[in-house]
Amino acid sequence: MTILNFYYLEKNMNEDLQYLFDSLGFDNFLKLCKHFEGRSVYFKKVIVKDMLKEKIIFEYSKGENYKNLARKYGYTESWIRCICNGN
Repeated sequence: MTILNFYYLEKNMNEDLQYLFDSLGFDNFLKLCKHFEGRSVYFKKVIVKDMLKEKIIFEYSKGENYKNLARKYGYTESWIRCICNGN
């Protein structure tokens, strides 16, 4: 891709596309665009929540405490405790 095309691409992205571009890098962003070209994509919140819960449980099982997990993920200690105890 030429510098001119790259400049055009960056100037014509909305905030969400810019976030994806910055997060994924050029090559992966281009693959994503080609794959979903012309379609709307919806990411269910429950998928992200479930993945985050699994990550919290994993970190807790490796010795991380409720207080640090709460601080790290922006939840209360009681909510972290509920997640880790399967409630």
